[in-house]
Amino acid sequence: NPMKANTLSAMMRNAHTAKILFIVGIGRRGTTLLMQSLNGSEQCLSTPENHFIMTFYDKYAHQKNIDPIQLIADIQQYYQNKKQSRASLHTWQYYLADFLYRIQHHSPKPLQYSYVCRAFLLSMHYLGQSNEQVTHIVDKEHDYSQYIPQLIALFPNAKFIVSIRDYRAVINSHQQSPNERISLPAHVALLWRNNYRYLSQQNKLYPDKFLFIRYEDIIVQQHETMQKICQFIGIQFEQQLLETHINMRHWLTQHQNHPEMTPRKAKKWNDLAQPISPKHGESWRQSLAPRTIALADCICAQTATHFGYTPIYQPNLMQRIFIYSKNLPQLIYALFAYLIFAKYYYRLPLSVRIKLVKYLKVKK
Repeated sequence: NPMKANTLSAMMRNAHTAKILFIVGIGRRGTTLLMQSLNGSEQCLSTPENHFIMTFYDKYAHQKNIDPIQLIADIQQYYQNKKQSRASLHTWQYYLADFLYRIQHHSPKPLQYSYVCRAFLLSMHYLGQSNEQVTHIVDKEHDYSQYIPQLIALFPNAKFIVSIRDYRAVINSHQQSPNERISLPAHVALLWRNNYRYLSQQNKLYPDKFLFIRYEDIIVQQHETMQKICQFIGIQFEQQLLETHINMRHWLTQHQNHPEMTPRKAKKWNDLAQPISPKHGESWRQSLAPRTIALADCICAQTATHFGYTPIYQPNLMQRIFIYSKNLPQLIYALFAYLIFAKYYYRLPLSVRIKLVKYLKVKK
């Protein structure tokens, strides 16, 4: 069923005027926590990974007047497998049918891709919250780190929050997560180094568009860090931005007996229902094997020092050659995965990516 008329009108207005920002970096860097905090403001909608903008970018971003029927057909084909596998219990509600109805019957003429993207993101609701007062949309997408020029071309006034976390902590988080697809240390380290090196280069080209935020600063200096983020975004800082874990706790209590409340989901959401604590900041020192830390330091050391992280190992040339040769199969896989699924993935034709999603269950 389509949205109520007053809600639909507000959403259409916001799809024209809302400012767009992106949270970029790589996964496992505490951005779910940041996203939850930003959603404590009625002015801000901070969305989880949805991959929408870049998924259809190559086909539609340069069209001056999009055919809504063709666009809807592509969206339905792309999302049908994801929709079938999506569990009913989730902190986010995705009103895809309402979005498609709005595009078909209430979209402006000519229909442009920037409007479509805003409208899609506004169809996502956190903990059942309304998006009628939203003036700023913050799309959390670590996959977009390699596509800054494309995003600026689409949204000339876009800004980017670059979320950083110690590369060894990121590796540790990947390895400790059940059902984690990205767990090879070389793969994570290569993603970390290449993404942040590239984002640093983009920052030199667009110095007013980037704000670099370290995860370690969020958990130690939450108040000051959130004030800085709000000033960069352009929204008012409110104390409730530091207390959004309370809303999560209420939601979790209401759904704790839901049949789809698995132990993994319960742990994830229970963590978000607690106040921020720095106690796990350097747990990687006890969890990671020395050889893993040495490999990570070899790959990331130069970039890491730029962001204030101190490598443990500083091997000479012969030691680096030995470490790399010992991990050669892992490094080859890491390079292949980075090129195919990070740097060039969204340059593949849409038809190819639809097949990857359908047959290989690629989650992009």
